[in-house]
Amino acid sequence: KDYYGDDAEVVFSTFDDLSERARVATIMPADYVNVLSSHVQVADVTILQGDWVIGMGCLPHQCDTARGVWGVRISDGAVGAAILGNSNYAEFFGLAESDPILRAAIEAHRP
Repeated sequence: KDYYGDDAEVVFSTFDDLSERARVATIMPADYVNVLSSHVQVADVTILQGDWVIGMGCLPHQCDTARGVWGVRISDGAVGAAILGNSNYAEFFGLAESDPILRAAIEAHRP
């Protein structure tokens, strides 16, 4: 994996940018954008994987059971995201299920 940056805070701070929030809102209901944001609040790495920038993190004090992943495809701005929980709970949005690179990152980040 190639690391996009060594500042993990970019995972969560992305949601401070209104244009990025709007991009994510194109694939999920607006209230879910807040849920996803909270599920990456404890930021992990942001990586460059293939044509994707992928951010991963977890919910504060629940990293072993509640995680989130978002990705933006560089070539066209397409978006995918997942909200993950224990017992294989997952909600997928955008290209999260269909794109193999993003899906592999999501599966690797499951609690």
